[in-house]
Amino acid sequence: MSRLIVEYLLISAPFFALLLGGVRLLGSLRHKLALQDEKLNRLKADQQHTADALERNACLDHLTGCLNRVLFMERLAQALTCAQNATQEEAPPFAVLMLDMDHFKLINDSLGHRFGDEFLAHIGTRIKGSLEGDEILARLGGDEFAILVEGEDAHERIFLRTEQVQEIIRAPLTLEGRTIHPTASIGVVLSDGTYTDPEQIVRDADTAMYRAKEAGRGHYQ
Repeated sequence: MSRLIVEYLLISAPFFALLLGGVRLLGSLRHKLALQDEKLNRLKADQQHTADALERNACLDHLTGCLNRVLFMERLAQALTCAQNATQEEAPPFAVLMLDMDHFKLINDSLGHRFGDEFLAHIGTRIKGSLEGDEILARLGGDEFAILVEGEDAHERIFLRTEQVQEIIRAPLTLEGRTIHPTASIGVVLSDGTYTDPEQIVRDADTAMYRAKEAGRGHYQ
């Protein structure tokens, strides 16, 4: 009996060795597959993070963190479409403020572009901190900012909001040991049912802003 067991073990040993090797190989393969899945998941997460960052960068002004002109025009177009599709009584009012910093060229030329960039970044932060409700702020380029104000009372409160924004901008700003007393000229446009294109609204807001500058700067029209 013992001899038979010994012979059986001798005969079976290669099989068990092969089986044990297969189990080890299978475990190794599973480990490698798990590592590959982990790497793939990390790669997908990195790609999604990169895509999200690119999307954010495509919507934001890199200097101030405000919305950029492209996204502002999209939001303005949405507000205009919403108003056009509503009845005259139900059309949701909105308004646009176009802000241009007074004497910004003098700041850039006398104190340098780096100082000018810091100045605009601080102004953007100030205005963002004053936004109410669904208001959005964008930097359209250079030293021009725009605010879209929506809501049932948009027309009633727009001039008070304009004065509030001007007061916020007027607060002295100290950068690199220099104190600036900034002001902005602001053009205001109210939705009135006649506009068919967001570019028309921005054009009229721009025109009103230049009239404010001609009136002595630091004012709104």
